[in-house]
Amino acid sequence: MADGLTSGSAGRDDPLDQSLRPSGFADFVGQAEARANEDISSWVRKMEESGKFTDIELGGVTSQGGTRNFSMTGVYNPKL
Repeated sequence: MADGLTSGSAGRDDPLDQSLRPSGFADFVGQAEARANEDISSWVRKMEESGKFTDIELGGVTSQGGTRNFSMTGVYNPKL
């Protein structure tokens, strides 16, 4: 898996960006594996449809030995 994550939205951790969010919102950075590209697409779609995640951005996808390794960033919006 990749050691780091760089993206066009990397600046979202800027203090001004964080101060404009309601409390309870949290950035997330994740890395995962999938068996097929369709699994990645399905996962992102489910996250978007849940209403709990926004600004989801998929990082690079690499294939190794039948699995797809990928990273993603976004904002988690808890539904209390």
